[in-house]
Amino acid sequence: MSKRAGYVLLITGFLACPCHLVLTLPLVLAILGGSTAGAFVAHNVNLITGVLTGYFLLALSLGFFLLNRRIRRLLPDCETCDVDSSEPMRETPTKEAPVPEVAAGRK
Repeated sequence: MSKRAGYVLLITGFLACPCHLVLTLPLVLAILGGSTAGAFVAHNVNLITGVLTGYFLLALSLGFFLLNRRIRRLLPDCETCDVDSSEPMRETPTKEAPVPEVAAGRK
């Protein structure tokens, strides 16, 4: 999946938000009015609300995950990598903070 899928999931997730159902559900019922799908939605409002709330949570979490992940490839010609894979990885020495001497037994 790519960033485009992440954007699509975020947009559709925000449209399926439970707070927007006050506006979108009557609009859907007006569009589907007189059809079998409209009758199903009208008789199962709680089911539709639960399903859309679940989709809202899933789409937002997956959309944010897809947009925030970093892709690292181990190819030397990779332009999006942070690490130069042509050089071996070296451990950099770290300076340890000096340990303060504690005078034991002094009062």
